[in-house]
Amino acid sequence: MSLPNLTCPQCGGIAVNTATKYGWRSSCCGLWSWKGQPLVDQETHELRKKAYTLIDDSTHWTTKSELHRILSRELKIPPDQCHVQLLDKSNLKRVIEILKPKTW
Repeated sequence: MSLPNLTCPQCGGIAVNTATKYGWRSSCCGLWSWKGQPLVDQETHELRKKAYTLIDDSTHWTTKSELHRILSRELKIPPDQCHVQLLDKSNLKRVIEILKPKTW
């Protein structure tokens, strides 16, 4: 698999691609990503994990297509841009807030 040469948003250098037992990882300046996605920090990775968990839980009461429509409306972005890997920290936090279980 050939990965793109990712530019580090912190230093402007080219990220180092490393084959791991989990797949290709790109890294530079403490940032990393998998499979050629843009480099992000630990906080973003943790927010993505939380968002994925809530999305998986949400599919028990709705479809992923409907979920993308809901998130699109709430985030005010097109449905095809509502994928976790494409969201910044601010929108990831909003997704978590939108989908977190409500305790009434």
